[in-house]
Amino acid sequence: MSVFARCAWAAVAVFVLAYPMGAPQAAKPITGVSCGGGFFVKLRNNTVLWIHGEDQRKTVYSGGSPVFAMAECSDGVLTVFNGGGDGDPRYDVYYSADCLSIGTAGDNTTRIHSGRLPITRIVPDRSGVSLRLSDDSVVRSASCRLRTP
Repeated sequence: MSVFARCAWAAVAVFVLAYPMGAPQAAKPITGVSCGGGFFVKLRNNTVLWIHGEDQRKTVYSGGSPVFAMAECSDGVLTVFNGGGDGDPRYDVYYSADCLSIGTAGDNTTRIHSGRLPITRIVPDRSGVSLRLSDDSVVRSASCRLRTP
């Protein structure tokens, strides 16, 4: 079975199995972002699941803030959350080295930025990542590196 077919079946399984006790919610794969051999799926209630193969899934985020953006790194994943509401927006950026805890700072996850300006561009390179903000300022972090060839 092709990788695409396996991913499609895993997404269907998440849709059916995500909430067996209540009404199912639509699952939406976060396109282009994989980590640790798996991929991410976002539910309507802002829960994010990590899917690896047909039988392995893990809730990696169940907070209230929606995912604004994600970027794949060679050594983990970068996730931007949009919290605070319309009147007081807040953008929090977390780097997770293990792909399994994307929205809470801890053992393998670090918050690398928090601010009121939206992130308009994420550019990982060999030395880390650049976050371009809406006022054209740039925040750098040594996290989220790309592999050197």
